[in-house]
Amino acid sequence: MTNNDEQLSQTAARLSISTDDKSVIKQVRDFLADQSPKRRDSAVSITSIDEEPKHNGVIEPPNGNREVSENVSSKHRKKARRRRRSSAQSSSEPRAEKVHKKKLKRDNEPVSIVYDESCGKALAMAQFRTLLHSIVSGTPAQGQRLVKVNKPTKVTKVVFAFVPGLRPSDFNVVKSSEEPLLQPMVKENETKMAFFYNVFDYLMPLTISGSKDSIYSCSQTLINFGLSKKEKKQRAEESRQTKLVLYDLLLTRDQMEKSNYPIHSSQSGEESVEEGWVETTNFEHDGSHTFALDCEFCESSSGKVLTRISIVNFQGETVYDTYVKPKEEITDYVTRYSGITEEILKGVTTTLADVQAKVLDTVSSSDILIGHSLDSDLRVLKVKHPRVIDTAIIYDHHRGPPSKPGLKWLSATFLSRSIQQGEQTGAGHSSVEDSLACLDLVKMKLVEGPEFGRVPREVTLFEKLREEKVDKLSTIIDHSPALWGPYIWEQPNLRVLSVSDDDEVAEEAVNAVKDSDLLLLRFKEIDFNSGAVAVPSSFKGKLYSELDNTRHAKATLTEENRLELLGRLNERLQKVFDSLPSDSVFIVASEGSDSREMMNLQRVRRNFQNLERSGADLSSLSPEECWDFDKLSALHRATTEARKGIAFVGRKE
Repeated sequence: MTNNDEQLSQTAARLSISTDDKSVIKQVRDFLADQSPKRRDSAVSITSIDEEPKHNGVIEPPNGNREVSENVSSKHRKKARRRRRSSAQSSSEPRAEKVHKKKLKRDNEPVSIVYDESCGKALAMAQFRTLLHSIVSGTPAQGQRLVKVNKPTKVTKVVFAFVPGLRPSDFNVVKSSEEPLLQPMVKENETKMAFFYNVFDYLMPLTISGSKDSIYSCSQTLINFGLSKKEKKQRAEESRQTKLVLYDLLLTRDQMEKSNYPIHSSQSGEESVEEGWVETTNFEHDGSHTFALDCEFCESSSGKVLTRISIVNFQGETVYDTYVKPKEEITDYVTRYSGITEEILKGVTTTLADVQAKVLDTVSSSDILIGHSLDSDLRVLKVKHPRVIDTAIIYDHHRGPPSKPGLKWLSATFLSRSIQQGEQTGAGHSSVEDSLACLDLVKMKLVEGPEFGRVPREVTLFEKLREEKVDKLSTIIDHSPALWGPYIWEQPNLRVLSVSDDDEVAEEAVNAVKDSDLLLLRFKEIDFNSGAVAVPSSFKGKLYSELDNTRHAKATLTEENRLELLGRLNERLQKVFDSLPSDSVFIVASEGSDSREMMNLQRVRRNFQNLERSGADLSSLSPEECWDFDKLSALHRATTEARKGIAFVGRKE
């Protein structure tokens, strides 16, 4: 170091404490003026010295106003000192950004399940929906009670398994109001359920979505999000801007099969037609290529029989309208609905075969048939046709699917037209009037757009993830995938697999883990053996009892058999769990408690109301068949019990 350098460093050190000595200031100024730019030390700012004259050790403003200078706050003096110290310590190399210790600690936290033992409410099924979305999308979950997952962005896979029929008593837990909501999984209570005791810390109470007298679908509650008012308005506007043509409203092959329509050979590939059945053929003809059709039926010993058919063209002109004499003897004319009486059919000679021939002469297989629940008309007609528009499908019931709207309600609501008034007078329905109502409902749909007449449907989890640009695949594996709702088949980021037993659920899940981020499973073996639900013919799993004529298990499960079922469930869940990578989240939930009492009371109410609407003599009913306040109260209690479920949330380390 030269003498000049040493003198400069010493002077700079003194300047950081005091600048009273004016001769030193002049000396420094003169020295720096003689040096080249590269010799200047950023520790000294001659400009700051010039611009900040002092008085009694206090830096004054440039105008030398001593009164203002003396009133400079301590805060300002500290800032000035910090500025000078910072300047003295600066270097040419940038400093590395310092990460706050707390932030670093949070970032390094692993995935964890956090329970709120002070929470006084049971977990709601809708909270699981929010939790799944949070984990798969990697966003924080809002409003989570009782349980939440920390660090959702670090979760690798999520498995949600429904196990209907699972009970608290399976884990030696008997719920009471005095006990805490969270029940620790005490290993001393372990039976054949080692998986649950090893993976989960707590058994949690779960409330199934529903009303005072019914339970909502667990699977649809789990994956469907409601729309806000803004979103509903936006969708309605988009619908009005969408231009529809008739072909947009045609039922798909899948829709026809699900609605029990007879399938035309052009769709099924079958060459032969069953005896007594006919199907439309393709031919050229003048005039309308779109027709609306409606039939009236009476009852016979073998079921419904055709007694009237009406066909109108797209211009609303009646092209065919005739009464029909069935071969079978009519046991009930159902005049209140059909409008048919014995007197009306006297002298009628038209047969079903005559009607079939007329339909085939009028309607080409390339033409469009419109009707309301037209599947029942075509089945009684024994006619197969491939192009159908069904107003019971293109319009929604006010409660939404799977309920279907009535034609009378649709006409009053969307056409402001009263039809089927003959129910009150005894004149019955008019098939011409009903055909015209169907036709006009379709025309209205073409004008107003695809969402007209639809209940603003909920958005599925898979649609929501796609809208948020979350590129992840989900898989549903179930005995009855249709239980997840009508919109799951339209999702490109969702794979749906149908199975015939619970072993297959586990096997398909293990395979799906390889490329799926979210797996939604349903194990049904316990439920099918409980007698609470009907067993589908497709089920190939273990049954301990014979089935009755409604395909419900006849015998009550023995304790030994139930333990065997639980043991097999344990093995299947363990198999799926073992296939998961670390930091996967595993959730198991029941679908409530035994619902048989609730369903029985619902059936009594439904039958009573049907008899009441039909004008039957209610005084002849037995006390068990009557509906009253006591039964309504019993239904509310049974529903409350049926909505009580259990759930478990765990993580693979």
